[in-house]
Amino acid sequence: MSDNSTDTLNDSHDQKLDQLLAGQQELRTGQQELRTRLEQVETKVDERLRETRPIWEAVQAQLGELKESGQTESRLRQAQIAELRETLEAQISEIRSSQQSFRAEVEKSFRQLDRRMEMYSEMVSRVHAYERDLEDRVDELAKRLA
Repeated sequence: MSDNSTDTLNDSHDQKLDQLLAGQQELRTGQQELRTRLEQVETKVDERLRETRPIWEAVQAQLGELKESGQTESRLRQAQIAELRETLEAQISEIRSSQQSFRAEVEKSFRQLDRRMEMYSEMVSRVHAYERDLEDRVDELAKRLA
C-alpha cells in the first residue's frame, strides 16, 4: 500500500509539476507575444515619428518665423509711432511759435490802428473847429452885407 500511495503522490506531483511547467510555458509564450506586440508598437511609433517629425519641425520653424516677424513688425510699428510722435511734436511746436508771432503782429497792428484813430479823431475835431470858424465868418459877413 505504501507503494501505491507513493505512486499516487508521485503521479499527483507529476501532474502538478506538468501543470506548473505548462503554465510556465504559457507565460513564456505570452511574454513572447507581448514582446512581439511591443516591438510592433515601437516600430509603428518610430515610423509615425519619422513621418511626423519633418512636419513638426516645419511647424516649429514656421512658428519661430511668425514670432520673429511679429516682433519685427512690432518694433517697426513702435519706431513709426515714435517717428510720428516726434514729427507731431515738432509741428505743434512750430504752430505755437507761429501763433505767438501772429499774436504779436496782431497786437502791433491794433496799436497802430489805435494811434491812427486818435490822429483821425484829432483831424476831425480840427476840421469841425475850422468849419465853426468859417460859419462864424460867413454869418458875420452876411450881417455886414445885410
